[in-house]
Amino acid sequence: MHLRGKDNRIESAEATAARRFGISEEAFREIERAIGDRLALRALALARDPRWAQPERFIQKSGNWRTYRYDNLARKFGTALRSLLVKAAIAYVGLLTETITKHRRRKQRVRWQSIYSQAMEFCGAFARWEQSGEWLVTAFRTASIDSKRIGPRERVAFLATLSVWPVPVEKEARKTIRHIALLAPPTSSQGRHRWSSKLTTVDVRARIARVKRENPGASIEHICMGVDRLKTSVPPSWKAREFLTWYAAWADPKFRNRVKKYISSVPPEIPARN
Repeated sequence: MHLRGKDNRIESAEATAARRFGISEEAFREIERAIGDRLALRALALARDPRWAQPERFIQKSGNWRTYRYDNLARKFGTALRSLLVKAAIAYVGLLTETITKHRRRKQRVRWQSIYSQAMEFCGAFARWEQSGEWLVTAFRTASIDSKRIGPRERVAFLATLSVWPVPVEKEARKTIRHIALLAPPTSSQGRHRWSSKLTTVDVRARIARVKRENPGASIEHICMGVDRLKTSVPPSWKAREFLTWYAAWADPKFRNRVKKYISSVPPEIPARN
């Protein structure tokens, strides 16, 4: 009976959030399921990473003494896990914003600050001990350390690290929101272009070439924005990495060179396609 009451509260919260953003409960539930499942898989993979089995990373030296610091392991794992939570929050922001812009009513106002707050609330729940503690236990087992070694000191070090999110997170979230909103199709059916996931590689390259011809000397960043304005979908393999737009892919420092290489390989002389 208690569990049913808890489920009802969860459903009520989902319904409230869905109404607030002007999307269906099913769509909202799918967003959280997709982000949550992906985060859980990546967190488990992180906890099983061989790096935690390298004892020299967690030994503190003092004179002739060498002490294994279990709290150091907890703290370093917390730092790595926090990075996953940040990426999940940005992905959540992007997916929710895109869903809202596709399904909002003509004059419905989209509350961007609410999107960020919702993402932080959702991903922040994974930082609580009830969830994250399981991953820390797995990391200790990967290091061949008895999970009983996780005492108050290790737990505090771990949770304290998870609780401090880097300041640029909100800035990056706002940037993602603004960009997707800027590229959102018009609410009427008179838009000149529509996003298409069925474009061939030749079609995509032709659109990149068009942007290059119309903007001689443009930077890769501005070319990405121009291609996005033409509602050109990114390659499927990029979508698997949670990039929904060309600009979003370029904005990721670790992925930027790949975007640059792809766009640079397209000569502006490619003829336009109908």
